[in-house]
Amino acid sequence: MIMNLSPLVYVTLDQALDIINQNIEEINGSEIIPLEQSLGKILAEDIYSFTEFPPFDVSLMDGYAFCSEAIDSEGEKEFVVASEVYAGGAVDETFNKNQCVKVATGAAVPKPFDLVVVQEEVSVKEGRVKIKGKYKKGENIKKAGEEIQKGQLLCRKGQKVDARLINLLATLGIHRLKVKQTPLVYLFSTGQELQSLGKTLSFGQLYDSNRVFLQSALKQMDVLVAGGHIVEDDFSALEKEMEEAKRSQAHLIISTGGLSVGEKDYVAQFIEKCCSVYFKKVAIKPGRPLSFSSFEGIPFLSLPGNPAAVLVCFYAFVRKALAKRMGWSIHPFLEFKAHVAIDMVKKSGRVEFYFGKVKEEQSRLRVEPISLTDPAGAFSASRADALFRLPASSTSIPKDMLVDCIWL
Repeated sequence: MIMNLSPLVYVTLDQALDIINQNIEEINGSEIIPLEQSLGKILAEDIYSFTEFPPFDVSLMDGYAFCSEAIDSEGEKEFVVASEVYAGGAVDETFNKNQCVKVATGAAVPKPFDLVVVQEEVSVKEGRVKIKGKYKKGENIKKAGEEIQKGQLLCRKGQKVDARLINLLATLGIHRLKVKQTPLVYLFSTGQELQSLGKTLSFGQLYDSNRVFLQSALKQMDVLVAGGHIVEDDFSALEKEMEEAKRSQAHLIISTGGLSVGEKDYVAQFIEKCCSVYFKKVAIKPGRPLSFSSFEGIPFLSLPGNPAAVLVCFYAFVRKALAKRMGWSIHPFLEFKAHVAIDMVKKSGRVEFYFGKVKEEQSRLRVEPISLTDPAGAFSASRADALFRLPASSTSIPKDMLVDCIWL
């Protein structure tokens, strides 16, 4: 939907997140891929087990399998060892309750046997086993279907595939998955002061760390990245870059820099002239100039050039926008509350972000800022467990106050 621009020049954090959520749509496309290639993909359908697991009764120990009906007293009994069964071995024979079979750990326990006695507790001589004592049905056996039943829901549409899920599905023989289409993000930086890594800096220039960070962070989300250019401070150059982004059929465009009110802040000018704007600024620090618009139907998140603001905007906004686009709806990012470890102060009317270290003390989580002088900088981010925020309405945040946090 297109928002009315006039009241949305400057929005709160919650308003910004709500507007992004309302105006970013899930990609409709899906594909079927081998299980081995599914790591990091988003499931496009619920998956149910087509079989039970384990598919047969399994011995949990090396020992002998008996029928519980034949062991009904504590007195000594003797059984003929009718066969030996090892893991993976087929059992074609028919047995009766007055026999027993030797079984290895992981072996299928044939019928009618329903318990296993460890080999240290029996006496074996000339193919006969003597056993003394009373044993319970099901002892040392994992029953068929004990872990997973046929038709059981294994995972839901919108869940991200990780190594543990791959292990589960491989165990059940599920080897192909229907997953959501991988989104393509078109990324570029602006600013004549920026230089690519490996090149010599002139006085006043900086390395384009924002672009390198975003490329890595997006790939870590299993997102395809196109573009990756540094666009010179020129309106026509910016127009050409945005046209290239449109031709790439990107699902999201992300830029950094060019959002202030100077004559060379061409991203802001382009948004005003060529885009449908949802909001231009957010009441946060850092990251206030964050802008969200649409260019030719493609969502466009324009991030400030300040590296600290880029870090905060990625974790607070970009990840959520991409999760919505990807269809990643099952627990995409863990948000939680923790008690702030120190007294803190801030300006009223804006949310302030800090990178912090999380510890558990006296059965509750505490978060402490990495730095008060550089709360959201690259060094703080590299040492942090979480990004936490101080509420807009407060100027004084006392020690032990609960604050909202996002795991990184």
